[in-house]
Amino acid sequence: MTTDRRPLFPGILLIGLGLILLLPNITDLRMRDIWALIVLLTGLAFFAGFLADRSRPGFLIPAGVLTTVGSLFLYCSLEGWWHMRSLWPVFIAAPGVGFLLQYLFDKRDRGVLHTAMILLGTAAVFLAFLSEGGLILPMLLIALGAFFLFTRH
Repeated sequence: MTTDRRPLFPGILLIGLGLILLLPNITDLRMRDIWALIVLLTGLAFFAGFLADRSRPGFLIPAGVLTTVGSLFLYCSLEGWWHMRSLWPVFIAAPGVGFLLQYLFDKRDRGVLHTAMILLGTAAVFLAFLSEGGLILPMLLIALGAFFLFTRH
């Protein structure tokens, strides 16, 4: 008995995208209400594609970038785009999330971890300066602590 080894990722991605694009035709939702979901779900699809076939660690960086940026877009589309004036550093953090995923799920390459920590740290510093709430400094300290834990070896 032969098992078909063709990747499921392209088929699942296309079906999901088709279902999202179908929503405006069968509900009251409009494309301007759901476009951010397409970005977010595409990122999650890349992550699912990696989990389905762990020999594809290259899926992890776009998974991190698209999921992070899609989450930001979804938040701003629901809560208001004026938040972007203080959340723009998330665009710096997004590739850092991708590199961190690659470090965690692939070969533990310290260069990849250092790149992730530089990007995430830079974004955290900008967010701390732009933030009006008290969450950024604790998050910055947690990220810094994680950096020291992961680079200890």
